[in-house]
Amino acid sequence: MSNRNLAAPFLRTVHLLGISAWIGGGLGTALLLSLVLRATLANDLQAFNRAIEAIDDWIIAPGACTTLLSGLALARVRRLPVLGTAWLRLKLVSTTVAILFGFFFVAHWLERMHLYSVRDGLILFDDLLYARAYRIGAAGCAIQAVVVLLLVAVSVLRPRFRKQSEAD
Repeated sequence: MSNRNLAAPFLRTVHLLGISAWIGGGLGTALLLSLVLRATLANDLQAFNRAIEAIDDWIIAPGACTTLLSGLALARVRRLPVLGTAWLRLKLVSTTVAILFGFFFVAHWLERMHLYSVRDGLILFDDLLYARAYRIGAAGCAIQAVVVLLLVAVSVLRPRFRKQSEAD
């Protein structure tokens, strides 16, 4: 078996692990964002916000970057023209935009939630800055989740449609 034949399954596995971490971390963040609203103690609120920040930094960000890099490597090993095929170009651009959106927009607002909770304790439920950070952070997480799930759908369904049309 050649190195190319061994590399493709390995890279596919790494790619699936990366997307699983990205989606799983996003689901964990969504769950914690719903629990933040039920916090009754300032320490609970800070713990939820700290956990959200840790999930973003240690699960979502590495998973997203692993997905992008392993996808590019997988396309190269399979000798697919990344910029020559419309659906691969769509996946590349969408994944890059989703990562940049998460890094520069969503993470920024989630970090602000943590900073406000440390500064103000439970008083922040009356704080418009925290409410704004929460709403924008939650909306950003939802937008990124929709984009990532659409990318997964394109990745799963597109090759299946191509195989069916070739069979006809």
